[in-house]
Amino acid sequence: MSEQYDAIIIGAGIGGLTAGNILAKNGMKVLILEKNPVAGGAVTTFYREGYPIDISHSLCALNDGSFIKRIIEYLGISDKLSFVQLDKSFIYFLEGRAKPLYAYANFDKYSSELAKFFPAQNKNIDEMLLEIKKTWENDILNSYYAPSFFCKLAYPFIFPRVFRYRNLTFYEFLDCYKISAPLKEVVSLCWPYLGVEGSSLSALYMFCLMGAYHVDGTYFLKGGCGALSNVLAHSFENSGGKIIYNTEVTQILLNKNNEACGVIRNNVTDRTYGKTIISNIDSKKTFFELFKDFSLEGKSTNKLKMLNMSSSAIQVHIVAEAEIDSSFLSSGSIIIPQNKEGAEKLKNLSPLVLSINKLSEFNLSASNNEFVFNCVWLTNEYSRWFSIQKTKREEYESLKKIVFEQAISMISRIAQIRKVNFYNVLTPASFKNWLNSENGCIYDAAVTPNQALQNRFTQKTFVRNLYLVGSKTFPGPGIAGAISSAVPLADIILKRRLSNGKFILPS
Repeated sequence: MSEQYDAIIIGAGIGGLTAGNILAKNGMKVLILEKNPVAGGAVTTFYREGYPIDISHSLCALNDGSFIKRIIEYLGISDKLSFVQLDKSFIYFLEGRAKPLYAYANFDKYSSELAKFFPAQNKNIDEMLLEIKKTWENDILNSYYAPSFFCKLAYPFIFPRVFRYRNLTFYEFLDCYKISAPLKEVVSLCWPYLGVEGSSLSALYMFCLMGAYHVDGTYFLKGGCGALSNVLAHSFENSGGKIIYNTEVTQILLNKNNEACGVIRNNVTDRTYGKTIISNIDSKKTFFELFKDFSLEGKSTNKLKMLNMSSSAIQVHIVAEAEIDSSFLSSGSIIIPQNKEGAEKLKNLSPLVLSINKLSEFNLSASNNEFVFNCVWLTNEYSRWFSIQKTKREEYESLKKIVFEQAISMISRIAQIRKVNFYNVLTPASFKNWLNSENGCIYDAAVTPNQALQNRFTQKTFVRNLYLVGSKTFPGPGIAGAISSAVPLADIILKRRLSNGKFILPS
């Protein structure tokens, strides 16, 4: 028998890194196994030809007292990270409007901006945003990750808004406030951050997004989002944890009682044992590929088979010398509608989600007019990219070139690009290869009403000693969701010594 650990975490994504840090901080012997050569998963910053490829965009919930800030402070890594607070969470370009709409990080300013564009809906806007804010602050942030039977019975009285909106899509919620169709489309334009369109997106998850960004703050992390993963990885190792890279887990071992007890790595007989096994990788891969001698049957397996997965992405990183208005540099993302030409060439795409940062903010030597343009579209057109990547490489590269040209065309609406120094295109095939996820999906389980909050995977699974962490679990997707998923996980393992059943750390 090889060395035994208190916990083995499969995957060094942002959720696994946070969980590893919390458990190591509380005296546990923890091992993280990562198939890639670096930590972070989807929260990674690569460098090619000396230029950054930052997979993620802005961060949220970092105001003093906010739930992500509490975790960073709890882990003692605040002084190792440098955040820039942004004035605007999003900027929306609207069809038929000359000026963009500024979705300010301040909720009151955002409400006033919406009223300027839709004056006839002023009262409805105020009431709708106030309800979202109350639901976020009074209900969601105080809710439980795994309420008991009796607590669930009391939910309509303890958390009336969560109970009221639990089965609604965001569009259905907006209908309650008689929001017009044009305004409905505008307030849901940030849906790519959650991977599901407003017509299918859980209302409660849009509340989470709007609360986290418009109430609890929007930030850029200097050095790129990958800097957070690097700091967490170093902190974990400094706390006595161990990370092994370039190591893929190919099987979860079970003892004679069908309890998870270890893993096999790289399809060899090398077995590593742990009292607790935690998966930070794709949910379907975890259960349908990593169990070899265990029959998964019943309701839990059926739920996995029926699981609705999130979108994948097409992402273009461009480093260019450009002239641009400074107002576009103080925003988490700029949302630009797809034009007709682009819609014909690249099917099933969301609006463009664009972030712009000075190259110098990645801690690189650069002139004042060098910028990093991070362009993302979400897409469900997986098979096209997968098939041509393997069998029609020339067509694959040609399609990537079209994507780049489309990005340049859309960026030209707000910036005058003088010289492109570097660009890189990531496709659904790229995300599948890197994240090892089904169809290259970037958020695992989609956040539809039937897969929202307590309807998501719980950290504790139906396989004894096997736990989950990351976007697929409660509370949900994105960097904030994956990080905060580590709190209920650690709370369960540490016998509720951490948060006493809540999904956020106590202040």
